[in-house]
Amino acid sequence: MIRSLSAALVLCALLAACGTSHSSGGTNHTPVPTSTAPPSYTYDPSQAHLPACAPSAKAIPFPVNFPQNFPVPRGTLISSTRVPIGGGIAAVGFVPAPMFNATVEFFPRQVRVAGFTLLHWDVVSPHVSEGQYIGHGFSGGWSLMSWCPGVMKIQISAKKTP
Repeated sequence: MIRSLSAALVLCALLAACGTSHSSGGTNHTPVPTSTAPPSYTYDPSQAHLPACAPSAKAIPFPVNFPQNFPVPRGTLISSTRVPIGGGIAAVGFVPAPMFNATVEFFPRQVRVAGFTLLHWDVVSPHVSEGQYIGHGFSGGWSLMSWCPGVMKIQISAKKTP
C-alpha cells in the first residue's frame, strides 16, 4: 500500500512538472518566465520616501563600515548617522509602516533571509520594537518607534565583529 502511494505521488509530481501546452487559433504561446527570486530589500537611497510628518531630510547611503545588505522595507529613508554607546555606527531614519505589526515582523524575518542570525527580538510596547543580530562580520541591533500615521522612526546599529 505504501509503495503504491509513493509511486502515485511520484507520478503526480512528474506530471505536474511536465505541464501542458496548447495553441489557440494557430498562434503559438511561449510561456513567460517568472522570477522565483525573493524581492530585494537592500537599501536604495534613490527609492527613499520622506513622509510629510518627518522633519526635512535628505536620503544618504548606509555609512561605511555598515552591513550594506542589511534589509529594510522599500521606501526607507536613512537621513543621519551617529556613534552609539559602545562604538560602531548607527543609521537613523524613517520606515514606511502602513501597519505596525507587518513592519515590526519584517525585520526578524528578513534579517534571517539576508543571512544574519537573529539574537533577540521584542515588541516593547504598542509603539516600539527592537532586535539584535550578528552575521556577515557585524553585530548590532535595530529599534523602531511609531512616529506618525504610516511611519516609524528607525535606528540600526552595526559594529564590526573581531
